[in-house]
Amino acid sequence: ECGFCHKTTGFLPAFPDHTGPDVVGKRCDSCHNGVTATGKHPTHINSGNNCDDCHSTVAWTPANFDHVNIAGACFDCHNGVEATGKNPAHISTSNICEDCHTSNQWVPVFTVE
Repeated sequence: ECGFCHKTTGFLPAFPDHTGPDVVGKRCDSCHNGVTATGKHPTHINSGNNCDDCHSTVAWTPANFDHVNIAGACFDCHNGVEATGKNPAHISTSNICEDCHTSNQWVPVFTVE
């Protein structure tokens, strides 16, 4: 129904009621798929499609990252642009972050033998 998202005073902006029975219990990407509603941006971090793993319907940003739900290597995001990257004082290494660090506990560092 149009009235679910739109007001009679104007088509845009749309204000969907995310607490309504048409939404509760559904995954975000059932609507936020790029067709029905705006979906994940092409530059979005490599992650699954369950938006509420990191986002809420109250405030889309800032996102609350649960690294368990992130796919890909640390450096995919922690490159100094998307998220904080390697400190300039970091030892010189070509290893991937996961060789020495975990997302649960960044320090202490676990050395590679």
